[in-house]
Amino acid sequence: MIRFILFVSFLTFSISSYGQVQVQSAFGLSEIGINTLIQKSISKNNKFNYYNHSNFEVNTTKDTTGKTEFFHVVDYKLVKCAGLALGNTINNGEVLPELGLAFAFTKKKFDFNFYPTINYSFKTNSVGFGANGMASYSPKISKKFNLYNLLILGADFGSDNSISGNQTLLAGLEYKNKIDFGVSLNLANQQEQFNTDVGLFLGIKIFNLNSDEQPTTFNLTPNKMYQKSTIEYTMPDESEPHEGTWLHWPHQYQFGITYRNRLDSAWLAMTKALAPNEMVHIVAYDEIEKEQITTILNKANIPLTHIDFKIYKTDDVWARDTGPIYTKDKNGKLVIQDWGFNGWGKKFKFENCNAIPSKIAIDQKQEIVDLNAIMILEGGSVEIDGNGTLMATKSAILNKNRNPKLTQEQAEIILNKYYGVVNFIWLEGVAGLEITDMHIDGFAKFANKNSLVTMSENDLLEWQVPANDIIKLYNSKNAEGQNYKIVTLPLTQNEVTTEYGKKLGYKGSYCNYYIANNVVLVPNYNDANDAIANATIQSLYPNRKVIGIDVRNLYANGGMIHCVTLQQPK
Repeated sequence: MIRFILFVSFLTFSISSYGQVQVQSAFGLSEIGINTLIQKSISKNNKFNYYNHSNFEVNTTKDTTGKTEFFHVVDYKLVKCAGLALGNTINNGEVLPELGLAFAFTKKKFDFNFYPTINYSFKTNSVGFGANGMASYSPKISKKFNLYNLLILGADFGSDNSISGNQTLLAGLEYKNKIDFGVSLNLANQQEQFNTDVGLFLGIKIFNLNSDEQPTTFNLTPNKMYQKSTIEYTMPDESEPHEGTWLHWPHQYQFGITYRNRLDSAWLAMTKALAPNEMVHIVAYDEIEKEQITTILNKANIPLTHIDFKIYKTDDVWARDTGPIYTKDKNGKLVIQDWGFNGWGKKFKFENCNAIPSKIAIDQKQEIVDLNAIMILEGGSVEIDGNGTLMATKSAILNKNRNPKLTQEQAEIILNKYYGVVNFIWLEGVAGLEITDMHIDGFAKFANKNSLVTMSENDLLEWQVPANDIIKLYNSKNAEGQNYKIVTLPLTQNEVTTEYGKKLGYKGSYCNYYIANNVVLVPNYNDANDAIANATIQSLYPNRKVIGIDVRNLYANGGMIHCVTLQQPK
């Protein structure tokens, strides 16, 4: 009973963890058994992985004594298919620590994991050897069915020449990549007692409710006719009611205290504008930074009623690109999507920021869809009109520094499923032009499903948008096949100079504005064209107040208002 409870507890933990769990129940001539197989990455860079197979059996012809075996390890990849492994085996209550090598290979429908290890028995005070792993092959034979073949190996060789282990061979069919059934063969050895049992098995792949299917089961068959039936999530438009806005407050720990001090005023202005009408979720690097921010807010007489602090380490301030993407499932339930982020192609440190969506999901007890292994996608690289149309540059999404093996068609299928997009406006963009490889939100934005905000042709050329992209942008159509009404904003009249006197040598964009509940935050540059841009944007949002935010110091670091804000819908 203790062993069975241990097995069930471990299984429950495994199912509640990120990743895929396969559970099979075998009904043999003399035994009834349950086994699990778990494979999952436990780090953002896929360097650390977790592997487990476990088995619980009851012999129905002799007695009801159960036999319980676990093997679980964490491995670290040194090269593509090999690394080091650390874990343990639990064999009928005896715990054997394991240390050894890890070999893993995946290609199409074939998976192979093998762990040769040394172990230590506290019971016999001796060192032994282990050989554990699996091999599976599931080629597709029809639209709904695959062949299903799985071999699980688990063996421990003691110093006293004793052998214990369990080898399981399953052969049959798999239905819709989730349910498997067929014939089972179990070869068991315990203390030189061999048992062979043949029977039937029924299994299921259990996916965590807080994650999504892994890329190995994701169907990337191109389908140009995107239908609503293929949509699993939709992204609410930025202008829809917010619960709040996320801000990553600048800190001193990467670029120094001067960097932080030069940016504080912009974050203070944004907080002051947002707080009366929605929550402001401020991410502070640590408690010291939180106290610093609180002091700034108090001096500005900003009530903390609508301020929510989260203590997370961040690499920088770009909440749009690194924060949680809130979408809604088919039932209208809010979920967090965690897309991959790699510092805009590994140009800057990114590990801290890449972990933030999962931390927020845990804190908010929100369901999370982990898409790190599927696609690198920054929030500022896409614009969505709230009616099924997405606008983006290929240079920022299909770039070899983000998604080297992803085709445009595959990207569209992913975005159709997770963003609810049925219509795509792809611009070429310019790779390597600046840090983001030309994010779309720097020069174009949807005002609504019928209007597109951008710049004049001459200003777009000055922004270095390719001429063919300008033509395509001005002739783009919405999901109903109608041309967008083009609304143009100017660039600044003059090249931007920071508050501390640094001449940047380039003009500023007003397209990078942010739509909040009752206000629209517009980047301003202490320039003559600030008033023109503010008035034009005000005409687009008559029920919201346009507030200009001085972004000159922020702009020196490559971003504006939309880049550092992120909405949380209601």
